[in-house]
Parts: sequence; structure tokens; C-alpha cells
Amino acid sequence: MKYKTLRVNLIVLVLCWCTCSIGYYVLAYVLKYLNGSIFSLGYASAAGEVFGKLSTIPILKYLSLRRVFLLSFGMSTISLALMILCADSDLLTPVLLLVNRFFFSQAYVLSYLSIVLLYPTVLAASAGGICVMVSKCVTIIAPMIAEVRSPLNLLIVLCVSLAAAIGSQFLNDENESIDSEQEDRSQK
Repeated sequence: MKYKTLRVNLIVLVLCWCTCSIGYYVLAYVLKYLNGSIFSLGYASAAGEVFGKLSTIPILKYLSLRRVFLLSFGMSTISLALMILCADSDLLTPVLLLVNRFFFSQAYVLSYLSIVLLYPTVLAASAGGICVMVSKCVTIIAPMIAEVRSPLNLLIVLCVSLAAAIGSQFLNDENESIDSEQEDRSQK
């Protein structure tokens, strides 16, 4: 039963890793096509990334992994939808980019942390390696997605982000792990 849970968690985490990677890189490549000053977009992107990464641990103290993933991917989906709808606004685009980068960066850090939190020590490196390998292979298509005509490229990222928001709810983030079961058996 536990190994089935680990398998399902691995599939969900691969989806989350791929989504983070696609969203992270497509947004970086699309900067040149967005309305607004490239400098304000660059500052907004960097600020969103820094504050998103710093905010992950405090939020994770109060919410479960599933809820933080839902928050991150859900808000990324909403901000991507608003970026598509408000594509002509030079003032809203940097703000929405900041929000988007904030939540994608938060999800990226959470993806790294979830490997350590969900897998026993013996399996954590293998699970992390699988997630990284698959996500880097999928990231190869990020420049191609970025070069698709304007609203469609963000719509692709929106759909992937929505899939990750839904898929992350299948994550089993109970605190019981195989390590604790093995420790119980060894003490008897």
C-alpha cells in the first residue's frame, strides 16, 4: 500500500516539476514580447522570483503541501489568464508578471522540498533524480512554446498550470513514511 502511495506521489511530483520548469522558462523567454518596458518587466520578474522563493517556508508552516501547490498553481493560472486578457496594458503586465513569477518560484521551491518531505531517505535521491530528469527533458520545448504567437503561448502555460493545480490534489502528504514503519519494526 505504501509503495502505491509513493508511485502516485512520484507521478504527481513529475507533473509539478514539469509545470514549474515550463512556466519558469517560458515566462523568461516571453519577456521580450510582453507590453511594457523590458527593464520594468525584468525587475518585476526578478522581484517575483526572490519573494516567491523566500515566502515558501513560512507558508508551508501553516498549510499542507497540497494546499500550497494548489495556491501556487491556482494563482499562477489566474495571473496568466489576466495577462492574456490585459495584454495591451503597459501598467498591469509587470504587476501580473511579478505575481506569476512569485507563485511559479514558490511552486519550484516546494517541488524541491516535497521530495525530502514525502520520500524516505533511501528513495529521496532517486525520486528527485527522476523528477529533475523528466522536467529537464520537457523544458526543451519551452523556447518553442515561447515563440508561438502571442496569446497562445501563455494559454499553453495556463493549461499546464491548471493541470498541475488539479493534479497536485492527488498528492498524499501524510506525515507517515516508510522510514517510520521500518523503525517501528526494528525496535520490536
